[in-house]
Amino acid sequence: MAIVDVNNYEQKVISAFNANRKIYGSCKIKAFLIFKDIILSRRKIHQIMIKN
Repeated sequence: MAIVDVNNYEQKVISAFNANRKIYGSCKIKAFLIFKDIILSRRKIHQIMIKN
């Protein structure tokens, strides 16, 4: 299991949120990112959303 720098994925979370009319929550963004082969925890996605 590789250590992944989450800061690299911050922009991907933001773009996923914006691409979905800014109505997706952390659970749906997680599913959206899994579809694009990006695996982040729901809590980490939530933290990124709060930060931005």
